Amino acid sequence: MFNKWSIVVIIGFICAYVNDWLESSFYKDFLKANLILLLVALLAINATTISIIVGKLKDIINDPLADFTNTTKSLRSSITEQVILIVIASVFQVASDSMKIRRLVPLSDLLIQSVLIAIFIYAIYIMYDTAHAAFMLLDINRKTKD
Repeated sequence: MFNKWSIVVIIGFICAYVNDWLESSFYKDFLKANLILLLVALLAINATTISIIVGKLKDIINDPLADFTNTTKSLRSSITEQVILIVIASVFQVASDSMKIRRLVPLSDLLIQSVLIAIFIYAIYIMYDTAHAAFMLLDINRKTKD
């Protein structure tokens, strides 16, 4: 029905709306000061975790006929998604400070904050997904030793 990105954007909008309704600047201040740095840090952690996962997969399954094509595509796409999130976040951070955009686009601040919050949530989801894969790998490793 909904894909992950749609759900994250809806959650981002709800968070931005509630933040605006409460007349708080928490999300705006936090994301302005930390978002790009956090996204880069999550990318570095994810890349390291992926390299460990790939190394362990090679150790666990010694079958030369084993096909990791889908796994490799999924791992590569998570890195690509994170790089794209960094680029989009950079563009929206610039837009958030633009007085011209504020004049031209009604509710631009709410929309921009919604997207930035959604990007942050989605980056955390990618990290969760990678960690989930690592824990699945631990379970497989435990089962093969038993």
